[in-house]
Amino acid sequence: MDKIRIQIRKGTLEYIILLVLHEKEYYWRDLLKVLKNYNLDLLEWTLYPILNRLEKEQFIEYNLKVSPLWPKRKYYKITTKWKESLKLIKESYDELNVIIKNLLSKIKLW
Repeated sequence: MDKIRIQIRKGTLEYIILLVLHEKEYYWRDLLKVLKNYNLDLLEWTLYPILNRLEKEQFIEYNLKVSPLWPKRKYYKITTKWKESLKLIKESYDELNVIIKNLLSKIKLW
């Protein structure tokens, strides 16, 4: 069962991260804390490849900001491309959600 949960999360993590970044820009460590508040406990080596993929797809970008602890930190934020794609992506997830709910309604779970 853990494998199924992992695959479901993998399929939605990018979308969830983009929705969180829609609120404001985040330093990666702060982003991990926000995700943890939503019961998504990710490790940094899980988050970095996702951020890199989203950056390559031009859904996110980063600003370098000076920090008292480090010379510069990357703060990730969404791009105009993501904002323009959000409606289409939301519609895709909504369609899948309806399909899953319809299928589940036909199955007696308990």
